[in-house]
Amino acid sequence: MQKNKKEIVLNDQIIKDIHEANRRLLHSNYVHSVNFNQIKQLLSGNKKSLMYGRIDHLHKDLWGKYPEISIEEIQLAIEKYVVLNSTISGNDDNSNNDLELVMKALNDLESRNQSYERRYFERDDKYDLFCNVDKAKKFTMDDLNSLADWSITPEGIKDNKVIKILPIEGKDVPFYSIPEYNTYIALRSKKLIQHFRVQSLKITHSTYQGKLKPYYPDFVFLTPEGYLAIVESKPIVDMSNFYNRCKYYALKLYCESMGFIYAMVDENLVSLDSILKYKVINPITKSFDEILEKNGQFNHNDLEFIFRNNNAYTQLQIREVLSKHIAQKNLVNYSKYGFEIGSNETIDFKRL
Repeated sequence: MQKNKKEIVLNDQIIKDIHEANRRLLHSNYVHSVNFNQIKQLLSGNKKSLMYGRIDHLHKDLWGKYPEISIEEIQLAIEKYVVLNSTISGNDDNSNNDLELVMKALNDLESRNQSYERRYFERDDKYDLFCNVDKAKKFTMDDLNSLADWSITPEGIKDNKVIKILPIEGKDVPFYSIPEYNTYIALRSKKLIQHFRVQSLKITHSTYQGKLKPYYPDFVFLTPEGYLAIVESKPIVDMSNFYNRCKYYALKLYCESMGFIYAMVDENLVSLDSILKYKVINPITKSFDEILEKNGQFNHNDLEFIFRNNNAYTQLQIREVLSKHIAQKNLVNYSKYGFEIGSNETIDFKRL
């Protein structure tokens, strides 16, 4: 049974650390306003957090310092206490701190909390994985239906092997991989899907290496709030592929022109755009950079070398870290399911 706020006892150090974690997250633009859950993930050292492998190494003094910390403790520290020059002041404490400083700190705290509340009620956190939310328009079922003839399966995917069929809105909907199916389930669990459609919407894309090609995004759906969302499901290890980046850039241009929201995500709803925001720096990425600099290329043999010399990581972890790193550097990776980097050439988005 959880304790209520009045029963929670916090010592000075944990209050200071909670406020410091909040300050750093805000300063790094990792969050837009006070976010109790993100503070908890940092202080508890949650390895499932997006911080892990991205910014945890920048906060080693706080990362995992309080493994058992609760949301209630964080909320109490943020809402009740103000930290001023290493002095902790309770909101109802008649201490001898300079009144003007205390009032300023309290006003700042109230402003942050109000900002958090506005964000929470106006835009649910479930939309954080999407791009273009701030500029998105609202749509209806008619708008969704008018986008494509949803009864037609495109020629390009007709011969693809169907892994799973799920009845959705009176239709047998095919899924061509388990990760794709899992992505659908994850989106559904977040209550993002009101009306769902798959792979009949055609978007043309360029690879600046020939004629325009057709691209059929995995999922198109209307959300309960009236957003029209388009999602491409890809494992993290495939997000750095050059042709996938070209498709996603075409999706970005299309959705932003139409007022839709969009994302490329894996089955755990980790998005490409979140990966691009937070640089990964560790022994794996350093080895990759050294090989590319020395040899002018990176291929399957180089990947095997990194496997052999980084036993602390699984092969999947290494592949995911490399894919993130390559995507962050916008390198041209021609391998469909691996890594084939021929040079330091970066993707020329202006030509797409």
